[in-house]
Amino acid sequence: MQCEDHFTKKSQHPYFIKGIDSKTPLVDIVYETNPPDNTEKLDSVAKVRVDSVDVVVIMGVLNEISFFFTPPEPVDLTQLREHAVARLAEIQKDASQRLMEAIENRTRNLIDVQIKAPCIIVPESVTIETSPVLVIDLGIIFTNPKLCPYPEPS
Repeated sequence: MQCEDHFTKKSQHPYFIKGIDSKTPLVDIVYETNPPDNTEKLDSVAKVRVDSVDVVVIMGVLNEISFFFTPPEPVDLTQLREHAVARLAEIQKDASQRLMEAIENRTRNLIDVQIKAPCIIVPESVTIETSPVLVIDLGIIFTNPKLCPYPEPS
């Protein structure tokens, strides 16, 4: 995945977002119920993989994006805010109900997450090849799930 900069003339950084590895998908989400290789006696498995991207901070692109998302003056956002708050309350209620159901039914779920954070590149100038560059690598976030032994029926 990559996004080109069409706003800056003679840019040394033609892409303001670029995937590190073009062979792997940027986001890979897998959810299985009753997984086939079920040696741990799991009810479900959720795996989330997010690959890293390079993000180049280019002021011209940021200004254009900001301009695009700036609403016109007479927009009233209270109705949108109320809808978002109501929807968030629904999601919270649903999540708590599912959690209680999982606790009561003693379901065994495995959640495996690996998120490679972006690498942020801040050039002093995008048009000068020898310009100094600040590189901020935000690392990786992952879970290392360990399951408790499955209780034997008594």
